[in-house]
Amino acid sequence: HARQATAERATPENGPRPVLISRLVRSSAASELSLPGTVVPVERAVINGMVAGVVTKMNVNIGDVVKKGQVIALIDAPEMSAQLASARARVSESEKNLDPIRQRSQRVQKLAETQVTSQQEADAARMELNSAVSAIERNKADAQRYNALVTYQRVVAPFDGTITRRVADPGAVVTAGQTPIVEIATAERLKITIDVPQSASSDMQPGRKFRVTSRGARAPIEAPILRTAGAIDPLSRTLRVELEVPPGSGILAGAYVTVQVKQAATSALLAPAGALANGAAGPQLLVVTPDNRAQRRNVRIVRDLGRELEVEGDVHEGEPVVLFPPVDLATNEPVAPSEAPKAKPGGSGAPAGSGAPVGSTASAASAAPAGSARR
Repeated sequence: HARQATAERATPENGPRPVLISRLVRSSAASELSLPGTVVPVERAVINGMVAGVVTKMNVNIGDVVKKGQVIALIDAPEMSAQLASARARVSESEKNLDPIRQRSQRVQKLAETQVTSQQEADAARMELNSAVSAIERNKADAQRYNALVTYQRVVAPFDGTITRRVADPGAVVTAGQTPIVEIATAERLKITIDVPQSASSDMQPGRKFRVTSRGARAPIEAPILRTAGAIDPLSRTLRVELEVPPGSGILAGAYVTVQVKQAATSALLAPAGALANGAAGPQLLVVTPDNRAQRRNVRIVRDLGRELEVEGDVHEGEPVVLFPPVDLATNEPVAPSEAPKAKPGGSGAPAGSGAPVGSTASAASAAPAGSARR
């Protein structure tokens, strides 16, 4: 409220309100974003035990390099082996019972044709035969399922990688599908995930390279875009982008990195951050018309550059805008504009282009941070 109070004290009772102005200029400079990123493996998986039993042997430890299909651990599951034997026995039994049931069905059908027995008995014999055939198929399916589960007693690597975490030890009890054994990742194939703001998302094309720095790396690296999510996250308004880490970079999985994203110059207009006001329809600038009246214009913020904003909307190059506009400055209210002085390089005043006034009004205006105008 310091700016508002200063403006009200400086306003004569019967005259235009004095205001400081700065003119809109065309943006021509490129900008650079520093985005945080995380290094993750291209492939990573937590391997769980798929059968209930007890771990009898662990063949790997953290840091071990494994190949796809290599046996990582062995699980003893006696109950599963017993269920497989039982299923195979049921298959054998049902196959042996099938021939007598088929022969009986054929005899009853012939007797029914000569009306020695009823058609109802023939139908019952046929249904019994169909049930016997279905029992064989059902028992075979059970045997195949248990046979597949028995193979899970050998825990194998799903792809080439490195053991990054060992969870189980010999003697550990395994619950089917819930107990983790190891974690495996492609330590030599890494990627960097970053979340790019919506304003820079249109420049994210596969193959484009970015400069990446990390405290653990020997030197900055150039990482190309591997893929993008292809859609803006509606909650964060960012685009998930994955960069490929070149081999031999010295960066480890899990590391924090900084990605430098250069943005090309736009055709938007530059406005001081201190000129931004909030209206019912969103961000606004108060433009001073040729007849020295304040007029509110709706704008859209393209990029926030700190002390300046790139804006688009119902504004034009060269138009004067009110700096630190009072909240009670009404549309079409007469004003007495004066150009905001530029600070001298190396001086103690406000930076050039910031629009901070000098004198008593400047002191009150500069007491509030520029960001406070963007409530």
